[in-house]
Amino acid sequence: MSHSTDSAFLTRNAGQILADGREHDLAGRSSEAMECYAAVIDVTATHGDLRARAEALRRLGVLHHMRAEPDVAADLCRRSQQVATQAGAPDVAADASNALAGFALERGALAEAWQLLTAALPFAETSSALLGKMEQNLGIIATIRGDWAAALHHYYRSRQAYASASDQRGCAIAHHNLGMTHAKRKEWQEADRHYRRCFGLAETVGDRHLGGLAALNRAEVRLAIDDYDGARAGAEQALRIFNEIEARRDKAGAHRLLGMVFRNRRQMALAESHLRSALEIAARADCPLTEADAARELARLYHSQGRQEAALDLLERARDVYQQLEAVADLAEVAEQIAGVRAGTSLSESPRPRGLHA
Repeated sequence: MSHSTDSAFLTRNAGQILADGREHDLAGRSSEAMECYAAVIDVTATHGDLRARAEALRRLGVLHHMRAEPDVAADLCRRSQQVATQAGAPDVAADASNALAGFALERGALAEAWQLLTAALPFAETSSALLGKMEQNLGIIATIRGDWAAALHHYYRSRQAYASASDQRGCAIAHHNLGMTHAKRKEWQEADRHYRRCFGLAETVGDRHLGGLAALNRAEVRLAIDDYDGARAGAEQALRIFNEIEARRDKAGAHRLLGMVFRNRRQMALAESHLRSALEIAARADCPLTEADAARELARLYHSQGRQEAALDLLERARDVYQQLEAVADLAEVAEQIAGVRAGTSLSESPRPRGLHA
């Protein structure tokens, strides 16, 4: 076989393996997807499609991120950037930058995320799907900073970009984040509409992870309107999905919501167990925002039991995280809660869901 024929064969082979990996990825078969992406990286080690290699590196990094393996995830995405630059594919390099920005967002490094996004944004203008991803991450930054108008602006731009690319999964993510923003504004009917739209699109494209997130956030809405049965069912459905697809980071959110449901039903032992699980998972997975949110919910439980010192410790832990992240709205809320504990009054309402970056 000639060298040129061999290279052509490897390119075709890598492309097919990459497509197989994406199919496994969407269906939540993370182990099989990781095997495919690793195979693409091996196949293209000396010959073949560098774009496919860069994409496989990035996708493998995202799966390691979902498994709460942040160092491996970041290293793979940085390698993806390097390979894409070598291939003369700035759009692919920008996709890796966007993934790294998403990782930074989840560990609360807003300045780093903003820098990565703004540096890569010009290279996304030729790709509507990538532009949609970057706009949604800019929306998450605005959300954390409490700028709801800016968040909605970025999320609607994200949905428009995804629609232009005929990217149904992207549109589903945009609906998820729009639902989250309306939930933060306590616009429950509008939030539920977007979450239902997200879940339907996720089912259409076969994305189990996204479907799990939509189920979890719809459960947040059910809890907000005191539908405890609906909230529990949605959270348990999400937890089953996250367990099946090994999305370890997302399990913290499901445990947090179940803890809130059981606390509101006065089943305090179950509530404490779930909230402690949320806190521990978030801490191990380096998710400071989720950790802070879980701390606030556990503080509310302890406050209701008269355990004021323990409640204050948790609220101050959450305050320190929000202060570091410049999460203005959350910082104001937790300051009000700390004052409530010290004054012996009931605590104010806790935060709503965060945005989805990937």
